[in-house]
Amino acid sequence: MPNIDLQSVPSDPLERVLNHEDLHLDPFNQFKKWMDKAWHEGVFEPTAMCLATTDAQGQPHNRMLNLKTLDDKGFVFFTHYNSPKAQDLVHNPKASILFYWPQLKRQVRIEGIVEKISPEESQSFFTSQPFETQLALLSSHQSEPVPGRKTIELNFLLTQAEQQGSKLHCPDTWGGYCLKPHLFEFLQRRAHQMDDRFVYQKAAKNNLASGHAEHWLISRLAP
Repeated sequence: MPNIDLQSVPSDPLERVLNHEDLHLDPFNQFKKWMDKAWHEGVFEPTAMCLATTDAQGQPHNRMLNLKTLDDKGFVFFTHYNSPKAQDLVHNPKASILFYWPQLKRQVRIEGIVEKISPEESQSFFTSQPFETQLALLSSHQSEPVPGRKTIELNFLLTQAEQQGSKLHCPDTWGGYCLKPHLFEFLQRRAHQMDDRFVYQKAAKNNLASGHAEHWLISRLAP
């Protein structure tokens, strides 16, 4: 493998300044603003995110997956309950997700606690998927070793034959998780590594006025 001088890789940081007054007071709205920008700029798979979890031995694991829904509770993704990521979350529900949009020179890091969504919500999402996707979910035992690609395709065809003409139901071994954030970090690249970074941290309950809506503290971080 040839040596690569990583210091010489060209970059094109943004020159636009990101100031505190540019930010929305609610990090969810700020995230939606940046996500909308990514969509409108044609960023490839703007909903792709890296999910980081930790197993029972303290070994971290990360993988790419897609954000499926976002509401005022948090960020929702789906997986098999027997998958490694799901088993990690049984032992430690603390997790982090990262969105990176290289064309915009932006990233968002989010930390929080992950909880299962309701079976009804999982069924609703499952039903919304194409029939072939539903079959794939029913036919796969995620992350289990298989002899080859033909085994995966054969399992799909067998499931298709068994379920032909039937209304498919969400398997008990598959469903959604919601990461409920307590921290957001927004980063915008700038020239000479003088990046703009802002962190939102959820205020402690004793810092909230009586009857006041959920509040976030915003701080600028050094690059």
